[in-house]
Amino acid sequence: MSSAVPTGSGASPGTPRSPAPSPTNETENRRPLGDLVGVTRQTSVLAYQLGDGFSNILTPTQGYFMAALALAGVPWTRWARFIWPLQLA
Repeated sequence: MSSAVPTGSGASPGTPRSPAPSPTNETENRRPLGDLVGVTRQTSVLAYQLGDGFSNILTPTQGYFMAALALAGVPWTRWARFIWPLQLA
């Protein structure tokens, strides 16, 4: 999603939610998946933001990112070869 819509606030409405059915109460049929596995909602949002940030340092559709690479004189292919192993670690 980050390569098509490179901004986190713009991508969040288009990101599919992961509601899980609640077996105990039908009125709470759309509880977030993080609630069921014991992860707080704040942690779920932080995970979303960190994932967005990690993908933004690799995606060439970020204008400010490409400008910073150009000012530093670093080609994107060289940056990608450097950052790819760190992304996978």
